[in-house]
Amino acid sequence: MRRRNSITFALLVVPAALLLAACGGGDELTKSEYEKEVRSVMVEVRDSDVFSGGQPKSSDLQKGSDVIETAASDLAEIEPPADVKELHGDLVAGIREFGDQLGRMAPILARVEKDPKAGAAAGAELQAVAKDFSGTTEDLEKTINALEDKGYDTGAGAPADS
Repeated sequence: MRRRNSITFALLVVPAALLLAACGGGDELTKSEYEKEVRSVMVEVRDSDVFSGGQPKSSDLQKGSDVIETAASDLAEIEPPADVKELHGDLVAGIREFGDQLGRMAPILARVEKDPKAGAAAGAELQAVAKDFSGTTEDLEKTINALEDKGYDTGAGAPADS
């Protein structure tokens, strides 16, 4: 079973969605066009500074949420090849959910940043969102793996020069 570190995967998804969103939509892409866009996304992910490492701040989470939600809307406009249409829909839905969860975390973390004593009360809220977040990243991972199982080279985990 292919496993990716959830944080690393999250770092790949945010900019990936942005680049796919920038590609526009309309006509169904060929397999090679779709693969090229996905691989380009992965390069953009590696070059992204949305999550630059370290402990994220509430503003980082909100920025990530906004970016992902906008990208998911734009990604939904891309017409994938017929054989991955359902998986593409799963990808869009997963990215939307990912953005929603980041958006749910941001105000909780903001309360703790403003008042560190709020940390204990926020703990249960963060645990609930983190559980959902973990499930979403696993689902996104499964979607990427399913694309790869269908012979689509997504470039996930490949060196930046691919």
